[in-house]
Amino acid sequence: MRPLASQRGKKSWIYLYGYRVASRINPRRHYFICRFCYKQKFIDAGICCIYETIRSTSAAQRHLEEDKPGHGYKTPEKVDAEV
Repeated sequence: MRPLASQRGKKSWIYLYGYRVASRINPRRHYFICRFCYKQKFIDAGICCIYETIRSTSAAQRHLEEDKPGHGYKTPEKVDAEV
């Protein structure tokens, strides 16, 4: 039998709503950029943040769950629980 897939290898749902980018200086460092904020140029204006996702995606998840235009997404587990 094959071992169960670990959570570490599973791709997060946040990447449905943004981009996973790597640093050119250190390619092992990965970041999340919200697609809506990028298209609205909030990142260029310094209004929005770029989230490092090496250890955890929770900061990016909180950003996507905020109640503001272009956001308000919930984790798939929370959506399934509400139905």
